[in-house]
Amino acid sequence: MRLVRWCVVEEGPRFKLFTMILIVIALVASLYAPTQTLKLEQKFFGGTASPHNTGYMGTSELVTLLKGLGCEVVIAENEQDFINALSEGGLGIIIAPDRPVPADLSSKLLDLFKEGRASFLIADENTTSNYLIMTLTPGLVIDGRAVFSVNKEKLAYSPFPSALMATKLNETLTNPVLTLVDVFELRLNWASFIKPVPQGLTPEWVVGHYVIGVTAGVIDFNNNGRLDAEDLKFESIATQGKGHMYEDVAVEAVSRSGSKVLIFSDSFPFTNQALTPQDSVYRAYVTQLFRNLVKADRVVICDFLYRTGVKAAGIPYHPAMLLYFAASAFKLLDSVITSAVSTNSFLAVTESIAIILLLTYLISKGLGFGNYRTVEPSPVEEVDIIAETEVRRAVLTGEAVKKPKEAVKGLWDVLNYVLRQLYGFGVEDVLRDEHLLKGFSEALNTDPEALKSRLSWLVKVSRKASGKAHLPVIISWKRALRKYAELTEQVLEPLGYTIMRRGGLRGVESVIH
Repeated sequence: MRLVRWCVVEEGPRFKLFTMILIVIALVASLYAPTQTLKLEQKFFGGTASPHNTGYMGTSELVTLLKGLGCEVVIAENEQDFINALSEGGLGIIIAPDRPVPADLSSKLLDLFKEGRASFLIADENTTSNYLIMTLTPGLVIDGRAVFSVNKEKLAYSPFPSALMATKLNETLTNPVLTLVDVFELRLNWASFIKPVPQGLTPEWVVGHYVIGVTAGVIDFNNNGRLDAEDLKFESIATQGKGHMYEDVAVEAVSRSGSKVLIFSDSFPFTNQALTPQDSVYRAYVTQLFRNLVKADRVVICDFLYRTGVKAAGIPYHPAMLLYFAASAFKLLDSVITSAVSTNSFLAVTESIAIILLLTYLISKGLGFGNYRTVEPSPVEEVDIIAETEVRRAVLTGEAVKKPKEAVKGLWDVLNYVLRQLYGFGVEDVLRDEHLLKGFSEALNTDPEALKSRLSWLVKVSRKASGKAHLPVIISWKRALRKYAELTEQVLEPLGYTIMRRGGLRGVESVIH
């Protein structure tokens, strides 16, 4: 009984003793332990059209607008989520992706399209979306070259051409310009245009397509990012005295099952920058578009084709701050132990030993904390980017590369890395598989034999640079490197990527990172 009475009476002073010990530890820690930084990392989509990006290029405002129209909005974070959501029906939206839809996923989306369960809205001024577009509607692709509004007298250009965009169709008229009903005049932003592919055939499930947007202007025919006499010469040949040359910038393709594919060669009207003002003409256009032409009650937005980064933030804290939580834990522990030892004298000794061990642990650990691990890029990716940057600088400035063989090997690694990230195969896989070669040549819109010859040369020179082959004979590695870079660019550019940083295309760093 004396033990029980002692435990109850001494409960308060014992907790005060614990608290005093912790205060002493905190004071010592405040003098000797440095302030730590808690590193927090957050995934972000800066510079992309992701629905999670609230910046000017993002599409978070489009999500808000669609919900305001009564649409059920699903954001698909991976391929399987995209397929599962569209299997239940709805409109799949893909806006300015950083990488193409993989071939196997494109095939599954085509099945949903043919079955009439899913329609699609694709908006992209680059050629990145062409593989999916050609899968759904063979015969149509986005060209990738820019359309400019021009002042021919001053030979000046603007990358913001004016376009007539419709939200209804009058299918009885044949003139593309006159078929536009409920027309909005919009300023586009570095827009391209939609063109037919001569060798493309309209499949039996597609009954036709209708123009819902046109623009008049000059095309950047040589794709150098500026207006020059070469562009004007090509325009005069194309128009042949007919006045302005109208280019299709928005097209609707309809299937026999009732599914639609809406293609826009400019993503700007769907971005936050265009939609944020409540009185924006773009907001009025997109609202009418979904009410009149799309009429979708359920929307599934793709969010897994964008490059992502990690944003790190540091929160300062001091180890002594943790002792507050330790004091609360001690209070709870004290009440539990008091209740337990009140009926067992052996536990009193065990309690004393446990408290000594616990305080020893706190004193040893309370004066310092280990460093947090940091995420760093792999050495291989660093080497690839350095090689690509050095080659680009050499090609653009004409300066010599100190080790051209190493630069060739670096370009070879970059090209294979990009292809594997986009499609899951490398250059040598294309050469070994005739079916793969044919499909890849269609994605690049080039002749299979010409592509095979180009890729074969790249393989041979890379093996020569690596010391794995004696042929071909290379007299000047400097000239070989320049040709190697040009051929690499010819493969990457139709995919929407570049090692030369030309206007309107994305650098390969966006794939590597």
